[in-house]
Amino acid sequence: MELLHQRGFNISFICDGKAVPPNGARPRGISQFARNHVDMKLRHQIAQRSDIDLHRACDGFEAKACAVDLLDQHHPFGVLQVVDFGQPGPARDKDEPGVTRVVHQQDARQCPIRDMGGVCGKTLMQLKRIHRHSSFVGIITRARALRGIRLRIGIIGCGIAGQAAAIALARDGHDVTVFERFAEAKPVGAGLLLQPSGQLALERLGILDRVKQWGAPVKRLYGRTTGGRTIMDLRYVKFDKQAQGLGLHRAVLFQALQDGLAASGAKLVLGFDVTKIKDVNAPRVIARDGRAEGPFDLVVNCAGTHDNLRKSLNVRVDDPVYPWGCLWAILPDRTDAFQEELRQVCESTQIMIGILPIGRVPDGAHDGNHVALFWSLLHKQYGAQRKIGIDALRSRILHYWPEAKPVVDQLHDINQFSLATYRDVRMKTWREGHVLVIGDAAHGTSPQLGQGANLALIDAITLASALRQKRDVESALITYERMRRPHLRYYQWASHRVTPMFQSNSRVLGWLRDIFFGPMAKTPGIARIMRNTLAGVRKSPMGLWKAPD
Repeated sequence: MELLHQRGFNISFICDGKAVPPNGARPRGISQFARNHVDMKLRHQIAQRSDIDLHRACDGFEAKACAVDLLDQHHPFGVLQVVDFGQPGPARDKDEPGVTRVVHQQDARQCPIRDMGGVCGKTLMQLKRIHRHSSFVGIITRARALRGIRLRIGIIGCGIAGQAAAIALARDGHDVTVFERFAEAKPVGAGLLLQPSGQLALERLGILDRVKQWGAPVKRLYGRTTGGRTIMDLRYVKFDKQAQGLGLHRAVLFQALQDGLAASGAKLVLGFDVTKIKDVNAPRVIARDGRAEGPFDLVVNCAGTHDNLRKSLNVRVDDPVYPWGCLWAILPDRTDAFQEELRQVCESTQIMIGILPIGRVPDGAHDGNHVALFWSLLHKQYGAQRKIGIDALRSRILHYWPEAKPVVDQLHDINQFSLATYRDVRMKTWREGHVLVIGDAAHGTSPQLGQGANLALIDAITLASALRQKRDVESALITYERMRRPHLRYYQWASHRVTPMFQSNSRVLGWLRDIFFGPMAKTPGIARIMRNTLAGVRKSPMGLWKAPD
């Protein structure tokens, strides 16, 4: 206690409604630990030595009952954590504060543990370990959740997952910093399809309405062979009467997230290329130029599909590059002939062409609706395709899909296309210590199921929910994995199985797809599974995803 006052903290005990001066008699039994107008900064040293560190201070509370918990994670003697748990009182249920007990230097070994619960009992034993090293006096209370705790969180990557996570976490009161490798944060990619699940996540983040003003509704997914055989015909209305997909230019979603990021109070650091995460239990991020930031309570890696940092963790990672990719181009739909449906035309598994309506495009020359045109090809064919030129590519597309002429005729330069590449990312676990990997960096797949952005957005709101539910970071990350595993396991499995039926060198798979996919989409039970999969709500082994609290 004397150490706190030596550093300028005006703190007193309250017993039976009366303040007890720091140099007065210290009461035993039930009491409160209170503070008056104390500015407890994150990681502010309360002692001359570094073995005691005041950590995760709860700002904004004056002379309120607080609980002091010890986390044995940063220093040999532990780290102090100050949390607002509400008014102490008799324990009634798991959500109520428990009985408080004063822990003195002189009586730490005798302080009773009854009515305290397992976590607080453990905390008391940790306090006993350091009582010889500090004259600190505090109280223990039954833990509630992390509500009220302000964590210092670092996020790597300013893409969809990174910005969404920053918004969700900053709005919960955490101190969030986003590190972006480039000098200017920009969207990567062309069009995307936001499923009902992803739209719900955006609604939670408060930016869905703005995105809808730019996007295009997608009510149906229709695919056929070049010979006219239907291989897919899925309508959102059969999943839910109000459901529909939302086609977007990636820049629209990026800008909406960026505005939400700025409004949330999270900090954005540009030109900080993170190449190393040091000490996963008190993580610090190291940039390529040697700059370092941290330590953080939690670091969230959202660096995308081609991230290298995930391999620096002590976690098994498989992330092979798909041999197939896609050429994407954004083109005006001047006749509005390709609205409300995502359409695909296939020839075996080597040819796949698609047109996705994406609504209006920021800073576009055409003020009306646009579409994203994609053409499947092997990576190794990209160089040859560029040499052949745009005229040859335009002719090939029209050969397989003559009805696409109003869109394809607007292709005049091969540079109108961008190449998109993908990885099949699988991690045995997405966490180590206080480091978590989310988004495509954790579970990247091909875009065949149209789920990448949706899963990243859901990751973000689920992480925020897990941190609200649990009282420490490690427990929150375990909860996050438990909540996300069934959902992500299904879509990783489904992508791994479905993608070769549309992009591979197997003629047999193409033949099987053409024969069975159409009838399967009309079979009641199977059709329901296919629609749930499209909507982004299917889980493994069964059941439907529900938005977290």
